[in-house]
Amino acid sequence: MNDTKEDQKYNRAKKQMIRIKCFYKHAKIYVIVNLMLLIAYAIVAYKIDLGSYGTNVVNWVHWNVVSSPTLWGLVLIIHGLIVFKFRLPIFEKWEERKIRELMDQEQENSNRKN
Repeated sequence: MNDTKEDQKYNRAKKQMIRIKCFYKHAKIYVIVNLMLLIAYAIVAYKIDLGSYGTNVVNWVHWNVVSSPTLWGLVLIIHGLIVFKFRLPIFEKWEERKIRELMDQEQENSNRKN
């Protein structure tokens, strides 16, 4: 473990960049899925005669149009808080323990091969 401080800074910055990219990907999927739900709601509620299934389908779509953005939005907010440095110490410690564990496993594997 002879990483210089610059290497360590680079690795931390790279991990943070990956977290930020994942958050933006999550936000993009959130927007796309919820737009699709709104479009589905508009189609089902206003344009399609579904016969006897109509009320159930409209209620199901309406429930998803309301609950999905709300609940998923809360999860997205929490994800953003974590990514942009509102972190609980327990998560930091877990990351460090997991990194050490994975490094130890890799070391054991390389020792077995040699």
